[in-house]
Formats: sequence, structure tokens, C-alpha cells
Amino acid sequence: MVEATLTHSTTLPQARQTQLSNTQSNTYHAKVIALIKNLNSSNLPVQQRMLYFADPVNYFDQGQLTRQQVGAAIRAFEKKWPQREYQIVDIQPYHINQNTLSVSVTYTMTYRLVNSYERQQGKVDQTVLIRNIGLGDPQIHEIRQTLRLF
Repeated sequence: MVEATLTHSTTLPQARQTQLSNTQSNTYHAKVIALIKNLNSSNLPVQQRMLYFADPVNYFDQGQLTRQQVGAAIRAFEKKWPQREYQIVDIQPYHINQNTLSVSVTYTMTYRLVNSYERQQGKVDQTVLIRNIGLGDPQIHEIRQTLRLF
């Protein structure tokens, strides 16, 4: 049985205002939040989540991976951990570069992973570099994390 849930706080920090209009900033902020939520949602098929990544992408400690390799890594993780729970607890303030329409966002999640042999839980800080935030579909060009087991 596969179980996965993702919850998030409704009071996430707003994007820092720069030269962007309030409407642009709110639109970009909404795209960033949606991308982060969808990236960490096991309710979306792997094929759909793969589309959030550039091809290639700097993927955690695995270096440059193609989109297909990212999909394989996600499938392997989900096979190892069939029960997964994530909760976004904080998003650090960030600045959208209006010239490149890119943003580096760090957010903190709690997680609980369970399989038939073991359990893990803790906090993780993930940082994503997102490009094309103001164009069609933003894409992740880099993702990295720092785990904190407890």
C-alpha cells in the first residue's frame, strides 16, 4: 500500500518586493509555492513531477542527471519508502531576479518515511534554483538538501 501526504502552512512568507509590481510578485510567488508543493507531492505521477526539472539538472549529491534519470531516482526512492509524509514548515525569504527571472528558494520540511523494515523522520532544508519563473513553465536547475535526523 502506498501512502504519501504533503501538508503546508497557509502562512508562508511572501516574496521580497523589488522592482516587480505587486501583481507580478504575487504571480511569481504563487508559481514558486505551487512548484515546491507539487515537487514534494507523491499524489502526482512521477512523469508529471519530472517535468519540473530542467534537462539536465544538478540533482542532490548525484551531480548532473537527465530528466529520465531523475524519474528513475524518484521511482527508486518511492519503492524503498512506500509510506511518506512531508510537511512544509518554513520558506525562507527569497528574491526573484527580475533580469533572469530566476530564484533560489530554501524551504524546511519535516518528513516521516516508513517501509516494512525501518522508519526515518526528521527535518530537511531543501534549496531549489528555479529558472523561467515568469515564463510558461518554470524549471528546477538545481536541488540540494541538508538532512537533520531526530
